[in-house]
Amino acid sequence: MLCIQLERTSLNKNLLFVLVISGDIMGSVLTNLDSILKMPTGCGEQNMIKFAPNIYVLDYLTNTNQLTTEIEDKALEYLRIGRYNFMCSH
Repeated sequence: MLCIQLERTSLNKNLLFVLVISGDIMGSVLTNLDSILKMPTGCGEQNMIKFAPNIYVLDYLTNTNQLTTEIEDKALEYLRIGRYNFMCSH
């Protein structure tokens, strides 16, 4: 439990107080990270725009022990499809 006591000043001004506590510096940024997994499609450049984030999501979730089987399966399937699409377009 965290208690903060603020004294009222005689200036009668409005104060804004924001407190953010996170055990992981990227925690608030990377919630629901699996939502950025995308199926790679299109030409080479378009394919890579959607391909690369899948790798970074897998890497981050693996290194932070947050990777679930469901997310891993989805990401790996998208990587397989993206690689296939890239190879077929060249």
